[in-house]
Amino acid sequence: MYFLQTVTFQCLLITDGQSTFTVFNYIDVDLKPIQNKKITIGFQYKDSFEKNSFSQKNVAFKMSNVPGNRGK
Repeated sequence: MYFLQTVTFQCLLITDGQSTFTVFNYIDVDLKPIQNKKITIGFQYKDSFEKNSFSQKNVAFKMSNVPGNRGK
């Protein structure tokens, strides 16, 4: 049985009209890993998909422990 687990993150979208950048701060990601389950981190826009380097790894359940991910 899975219990409700929530994740808090912040996304900053920066653009000058031609180039666009994002900054993600993973503020409160401290989940219990679920056996045989993976987390995908990334985005999809039309036919383009970009994955975070932590996608599909156990560290994705504990993003708050990765240096720099708490906005500090």
